[in-house]
Amino acid sequence: MTEEFLNMNLHNGMPIKLKPYKHQIQGFNLCMENDGYGLLFDVGLGKSLTAAAVAGARYIKGEVNKVLIICPLAVLSVWEKEFKNLTVDNTLYALDGSLFRRLDMLRHFPKTGLNVAVINYEGARTMEEYLLKWQPDLLIVDESQRIKNPLSQQSRTVHKLAKQINYRIILTATPIGNSAADVFSQWKVIDENIFGKSYYSFLSEYFIKGSRKKVKNMQKLLDKAHSKALRVAKEDALDLPEQIFETRFCQLEPKAKNIYNSLKTECYSEISGGGITTTNILVKLLKLQQCADGFLKITDGEFYETISTAKLDVLKETVEDVISAGEKIVIFARFTHEIKAIYNEFTKMNIKSLILNGSVKDKGGVVKEFQENKDIKVIICQTQVGSVGITLTAASVAIFYSMSFSLIDYLQAVGRIHRIGQKTRCLYINLITKNTVDEKILSAIENKKDLSEYICNNWKEVFE
Repeated sequence: MTEEFLNMNLHNGMPIKLKPYKHQIQGFNLCMENDGYGLLFDVGLGKSLTAAAVAGARYIKGEVNKVLIICPLAVLSVWEKEFKNLTVDNTLYALDGSLFRRLDMLRHFPKTGLNVAVINYEGARTMEEYLLKWQPDLLIVDESQRIKNPLSQQSRTVHKLAKQINYRIILTATPIGNSAADVFSQWKVIDENIFGKSYYSFLSEYFIKGSRKKVKNMQKLLDKAHSKALRVAKEDALDLPEQIFETRFCQLEPKAKNIYNSLKTECYSEISGGGITTTNILVKLLKLQQCADGFLKITDGEFYETISTAKLDVLKETVEDVISAGEKIVIFARFTHEIKAIYNEFTKMNIKSLILNGSVKDKGGVVKEFQENKDIKVIICQTQVGSVGITLTAASVAIFYSMSFSLIDYLQAVGRIHRIGQKTRCLYINLITKNTVDEKILSAIENKKDLSEYICNNWKEVFE
């Protein structure tokens, strides 16, 4: 690489198209100075982009050709976006589907450029020997709190991989959950010499006998942890924009995908057969949207069959991670049956949540409880009801499970957490099912188009 090329393509040493923030530059430099390092940034502060920049820079230096990223299912799509922001040539494959499909992806990476394989924790566990044979040069462990238990099988898999890989980065906003002992397993990925190789010797040195919560040498523990990790809180990142928008993708399971495609064909036939009216097109679009969200109406009444859990699974993982970071969440969903399904899932997960929809009489009381009750972590709002006239600034994260066809509704919903009284920056996450009408709806919203008009003028693009 020539000096001229490097100067043209690097922002403060980072090979990215976006101008980085100060804390990202600091984290990048520390990762480049250490074979193993931890980026402990609060939610929405750009951990993944910083790690991607490290991968790009080490590729330029000739140190890295293959990158393995292990992350929750919910954030596979985030990595696709971050590596598109690199200025270096790269190919990223999300290893999903059958074992045969995943192995085929590993075998068919191009021979040039930076190769990036992204896989979820369970997938890594089942593919351990194949990933070792692939011989990655850089390991990135995203949401590393998921391996806080050093005795779990997925933790052991990650440790075994880390031991064979030259460069390692862990990413998390919440390295410590219920116990400071959580650091041992995560830091073992960074460098197993930091806290030693034995978990029980670690417990003996830092904790009172018989307890994993009573620390007897906290300062020493913190000093060692911070020697190989950078912690950045929201209030420290003063140069960040006030609002951050993120999209997370899921894919329908094969059976659900077949149902969706059949419904799409049926809708197209009915419209092209003489029903080209705004009302008819939007009714058909509504059916496709519900199907993309995982639900299919099975009678003329209000009964819906669950045909897919893909989007619900991504939602649950996302909510778990955000709550573990100490944040409250507003979830916007369009349909009553979705809201009930989401609420039921959270109840099973012991996540205290509230519902705000058209049947709630005391809307002010529900809002007040969410704002003031620390035990209530989530409020699930029907978009048309929860997008206007209320303040939900106890949350700094909003998730859109499904969107209405109105740009105004979306902008109003965004304004529920980003308003006077909000003390932290706001993160908005759009959940999108790939290769469905979800993508068309989001595209219209992002381009600030009136969706009804856009769909009616371009309906064939949606239904063909």
